[in-house]
Amino acid sequence: MRIVERERELDMLRRSLAAARQSGSRMIAVVGQPGIGKTTLIGAVASELTDWTVLKAVCTPFGVEVPYGVLHQWFRALAQDTAAGYAPFDGPGNALRELLIGDPHNADSAALAYSVQWVAARLAEERPLLLVLDDLQWIDDASAAVLGVAVPQLNGDAVAVMFGVREIADSTRSQVVSGLLASAEAVTLGPLSIDGVAGLIADPSLDAARIHELSGGVPFYAVEAAASGGDLRASIRITESVTSRLDRLGVLHKAVAGSIAVLGPIATILAVVSVSEVDRETLDGVVGDLVAEGIVKADQIEPLMISHPLVEEAILGSMSSISRAELHDRAARVLAELGLPDTVVAANLMHGLLGRDPWKVRVLEQAAKAALAAGSTREAAAWLERALQESRVDDPGRTALLELAGRAQLAIGDRERAERRWREALRSVVDPDHRARLLTGIGDSLVASGRHADAEASYTDAATELTTDQPLYRSIIARLLAAQLNQTMNPSALDLPVIADVVGQDPALDTDEDSSLLAAVAVAVTMAGDPGAHAELLSKRAYDGWSRDSQGSANDPTTYMLSGALNFTERFGEGVDVLTGVIQDARRDGQVLGEATALYSRGAMYLSAGDVRNAVADLMTAVKAVELGWTLYREAAEFFLIRCQLLVGDLEAAGELALGGEYESPSSLFEAVKLVGKAHYWTAYGQPQRGLELARRAGSLVPVGGEPLSAGWRGAAAEALLAMGDRAAAEAVAREEFDLTVAASGGVRAAAALRLARTVDDAAEAERIVRDALDWLNPTRPLERAQLIDFLAELLVARDARDEAAGLLGEVLVYAQAQGMAPTEKRVRASLAAIGRPAIPTEVELRVSSLTPAEFRVASLAAQGLTNRDIAARLFVTMKTVEFHLSRCFRKLAVATRGELADVLGRVDEFVG
Repeated sequence: MRIVERERELDMLRRSLAAARQSGSRMIAVVGQPGIGKTTLIGAVASELTDWTVLKAVCTPFGVEVPYGVLHQWFRALAQDTAAGYAPFDGPGNALRELLIGDPHNADSAALAYSVQWVAARLAEERPLLLVLDDLQWIDDASAAVLGVAVPQLNGDAVAVMFGVREIADSTRSQVVSGLLASAEAVTLGPLSIDGVAGLIADPSLDAARIHELSGGVPFYAVEAAASGGDLRASIRITESVTSRLDRLGVLHKAVAGSIAVLGPIATILAVVSVSEVDRETLDGVVGDLVAEGIVKADQIEPLMISHPLVEEAILGSMSSISRAELHDRAARVLAELGLPDTVVAANLMHGLLGRDPWKVRVLEQAAKAALAAGSTREAAAWLERALQESRVDDPGRTALLELAGRAQLAIGDRERAERRWREALRSVVDPDHRARLLTGIGDSLVASGRHADAEASYTDAATELTTDQPLYRSIIARLLAAQLNQTMNPSALDLPVIADVVGQDPALDTDEDSSLLAAVAVAVTMAGDPGAHAELLSKRAYDGWSRDSQGSANDPTTYMLSGALNFTERFGEGVDVLTGVIQDARRDGQVLGEATALYSRGAMYLSAGDVRNAVADLMTAVKAVELGWTLYREAAEFFLIRCQLLVGDLEAAGELALGGEYESPSSLFEAVKLVGKAHYWTAYGQPQRGLELARRAGSLVPVGGEPLSAGWRGAAAEALLAMGDRAAAEAVAREEFDLTVAASGGVRAAAALRLARTVDDAAEAERIVRDALDWLNPTRPLERAQLIDFLAELLVARDARDEAAGLLGEVLVYAQAQGMAPTEKRVRASLAAIGRPAIPTEVELRVSSLTPAEFRVASLAAQGLTNRDIAARLFVTMKTVEFHLSRCFRKLAVATRGELADVLGRVDEFVG
């Protein structure tokens, strides 16, 4: 079709593409009604990009059923021609390659989204990349979910994504599609003028005004009207037009056109021959006739394609529902015989006849398993529901289908249907062990979704299926306790007899299941206020008996009970050891969400251990995974990261978190943690009244017994009141916090002691509080020690004890420099200068302290010998981002090689050590 009256729109597209080449990614939506010329316009501008890589995909009505159909059209041919480990499918890109070659290895949807982002960025390193997606309104859910995450993250890369999409009501679009369009630059195509129609049909014998009236200025209708001599029925009612042409051509032509329409993007010549039952020699002539009639695209060798979506709709609409269903059934059999994936076969079975066919059940089940492994949960759920309709009630495989269907329904958020499927499966399961494992799996899935109360109920049901002496029973009770701890500080499961039995038994008898239970008990007794020695003994037993085979541990809730127990009992090295193994396990299996949970846990561990730099690195990476769908401990990760960012002086980054979009927390405890983090930010930002309001809101949500937590609202309230100048009120709140933590832990907690000391008027009492806290403080907590002695030095200077103050300030300075705590370093240097003991920083120290947290984490990984590709994969960013940070590091540190970079960072570490 010729292009007329589209100069303005072409110019807009060209300018957007030029901007993508020059300054980074662009999303462009070409919007208009059916037949308005979207495909023609996109094709025209794409043909001009001779020095770009252009990848095209077309969505179709039946393609909606094929998961990741868009990704297959864009990247499959490239994946087939690229060996494993080679660009652009190197590093994280391998997850996409495995999906496309039919072996997804259980990579989750987050990993796949990051993989698409990686591959696109790698392709754009060589040449600018244009990804074309026509008829976006028919995108399959799996592709939409991946693109909804991946496309907005292509910032800074020379990538343009161009959608063609029909004008439809927003209410009929999926949330993901609406989100993509909201972020895109829209180029809307309107109808042609009478002159435009005249230029399009280029036939002076036809009345252009009449054609314009009949077609409404829509190019496709105008061409159809012109071809039929201006007949109203043929131009406006396309179905009749197409049907009349096919009737004129004959039965064989109808069969071939119907087969091409049903097969869509997989309409290979062999497939069309088999589905239409037209022999190969005859097919060429039939296709030639269909091209001449404008029904099949010209110059399209393979796959064969219908000329326009409206023509395709007309062909399918002209068939009876039974004829269409029979054609889909035949297509499914043919595609299976040709060796196409079960997912493609299943997409056709969804539109076939319902017939209680065991073969259909098997294909649908296998397709669903493949879809679940690849993260395509919505398609998997639909196929399993269809498989259940096809299966008989007495089918011995129906129970497994029900279990799988429940898993898929939970993954797409339909909790009620998931539970119905699982309960139905349970009705046919007699074996108690099988029932318990089924219920435990349900509970684990609910925990991963943040639904801890539902998980608790499932674990409780699972436990009732077993006797207390079975190993699985102890593992279930560990999970039950973990689920309760995510909701309350006083879990009822702590009173179960099995806990006393395990705690009291000879440690030499501890099993893997016992270790899980001991870890959960250690966390519970710590939160409940039991003496630290008891919790420490439990956590040591849990760690000693923990299985070193970390396979699957990233998604095991008891893993984080162990890391929590080791954190609470200040066994930081062992905790980092456990979590590092879990992270490596998750990374190996492409479990981005599990990796994010482990990174959050290790970041919190690093912060407790006073390793602020490593804490920032892990927590930033975990929070970055929110964009990929991670939510499990988001509130806590953001809370700890805000703390870290305030320590290093990055108030802007803390504000981005504190002021980010609102989201629903899974429990009041998590909501309280989120609010306390925001309270700390607002106080630091200079608006303590806002901080106080948020702290008090958090206090109304904290469950009984939750006050001793590091996220305690009283601490945030005391800091806000002190900043407001209300010292008396601040002291009252700080003293409440101090007394509660002493009662709960049997000792002095440094953070609560420091807040109290800052609020009291009597300097001597403040000094006594600080020195008592230092006596109680474990030497494995250098951050708390630095904060305490920093304030102690301030008190000493006030009473002119300068020598002792200088020694303490020197210790704080060394620590602050090592951890990049710029505000503390600046304040300490000023204090030393004020007492006549200036500390002159070395040139190397000044250079390293100038690095931002993001630059330092990239530099640290580079100094360890990681390549840019490895660093990008570790941090969920593109290599371009790594290169940007690394170039700034080289400039700031005045180095030219990675060896020199490692030497500079090593000298700082040596000095600190």
